[in-house]
Parts: sequence; structure tokens; C-alpha cells
Amino acid sequence: VTAIAVDGVGDRVAAAVEGEKIALIELRSHRVSALLPGHTAPVQVLAFVQQGRRLISSGNDATTTSDRCRRRLTDTPEIDIRRR
Repeated sequence: VTAIAVDGVGDRVAAAVEGEKIALIELRSHRVSALLPGHTAPVQVLAFVQQGRRLISSGNDATTTSDRCRRRLTDTPEIDIRRR
């Protein structure tokens, strides 16, 4: 993990994982609700804005992205990230 951000409500965390991907994690269920692509080099900065409705990311590829964050993203399978 190279960057992490918590939304303003405390429901979700965004974490830069596997270098170029961003995982949106639902804190209540401990599940990844979405994996956001968009960078070609490691992500270094994450920030939720607009009351958690948008996620800003910036990486070593010299790009900045802005993603809409819906409350539930149903098109991505959930992955359980809890330690066993």
C-alpha cells in the first residue's frame, strides 16, 4: 500500500494496491467493493472530496484522476480482505 484515504463519513477506505490499482474497501463488511484502474505507475496520493462522492488520485505516471464513487458498486465482485 503506497497511499490511503478515508471518506468523510468513515464508511469507506481507498488504498493504492498492486502499484497502479486503487481498492475501495467497505469498512463495515471488510470487503473490496471496487478496483479502480487508471494509472500506469504506483499511486502516491489519494483523497476523497465532495463528501466522499469523488476520489482524486495521483501517481508516479504524472497523471491525476478523478473517479465518481457510488455508495455500492455492483458490477465488481466483492473480495473478502479480512485476515483469517
